[in-house]
Amino acid sequence: MIPSNILPGSLFWITFLSLIFIGTDSSAQAFRQDTLLGFYSGGGIPDTIIKSTDAGSGASSSFVLVKSAKAHEEIELGYTFWYYDFTNLLSIPSGWDQAKWQPFHPIVDSIFGFEQALSGTEPDFQWLLAGYKHRREGDSLFSTYYTVPQTWNPMPIARPTSGWYHLEGDKYALLGESLYQDSYYRQQYATSREGWLRYNGHNHFLAFIGLRRRKDTSYQRVWVSSSQALWQTAHGLIWQKGDQYTWLFTSSGSLTGGPQKLRWSSLYQIEVIDGFVLVQHVAPVVQWNQFLLIDPQTGAVGVIALDEDFKEGHMDQYHWERENGQLRIERKEGAAYEYAEVILDWGSYTQHLRQIGNN
Repeated sequence: MIPSNILPGSLFWITFLSLIFIGTDSSAQAFRQDTLLGFYSGGGIPDTIIKSTDAGSGASSSFVLVKSAKAHEEIELGYTFWYYDFTNLLSIPSGWDQAKWQPFHPIVDSIFGFEQALSGTEPDFQWLLAGYKHRREGDSLFSTYYTVPQTWNPMPIARPTSGWYHLEGDKYALLGESLYQDSYYRQQYATSREGWLRYNGHNHFLAFIGLRRRKDTSYQRVWVSSSQALWQTAHGLIWQKGDQYTWLFTSSGSLTGGPQKLRWSSLYQIEVIDGFVLVQHVAPVVQWNQFLLIDPQTGAVGVIALDEDFKEGHMDQYHWERENGQLRIERKEGAAYEYAEVILDWGSYTQHLRQIGNN
């Protein structure tokens, strides 16, 4: 809905025209278009703002087309949000900062909700932002590393929030390269120099476990020992040490891989072994699995290098145990998959990960 708190003028008839909507709605297409008329540019003819939203099974989009009656020009802003990601990027088109478009900024900002601004220092959001910068190619032991510097915050754990974060310069370039995979949106990104990043932190608590609805709406403690504890959401892990905590990991499709939709929990089996965290990271519907080793001492995350065939299986088929200095990960026989196992030298993996984290 177009907000009514930003009006183009004080005269009644201008205010009235600003609230006129011409709407079309198709449930089959999940498409909606709203048109707002108002005197924004200062001309004698009403300007037009058209908001279009579309939603499908894998993504949704929101675009705003601004038509200036005075300048006889139009400009469009918008984004596509993929359901597997915590974030989506709205590139600000070149020219939007020109004087002729300035009168439209307040109403467009309000339509998208840019006033819900994030500082970038929110602990959950901060890990995700840093993850793109500190993602590294792996080696023979780990296929990928995330070496996000640890940031310690006072307990209790702050609840994830949703909002917009303004990006420009190097931060915009980094996120644009990572998030814009489709050629159309990469072209749009390439012509811009700044944008707004939407973070949907509420998805940490709106998820299924497997195919069961997750009923809790708070952090779940999965391990505790003296002054340390491990907490989780549907997609995130948090390490507590005394009266402080730090985020260890967040699953988001374009960064880490994961389920096609965040409504399915991406963290299945979790165990703390010798001070390291072993995690089964899953995409339940497509039967995709990977195994993470996390060092809470340094914050380093390593994705254990495994054959692609071994990672294909129902999440319930996997089991692990550590004994005699080895880690055995088994995939039990299932309807579509044969029994398989991998045996890893536990000490080699943990020592190597700690070394990576300390460098």
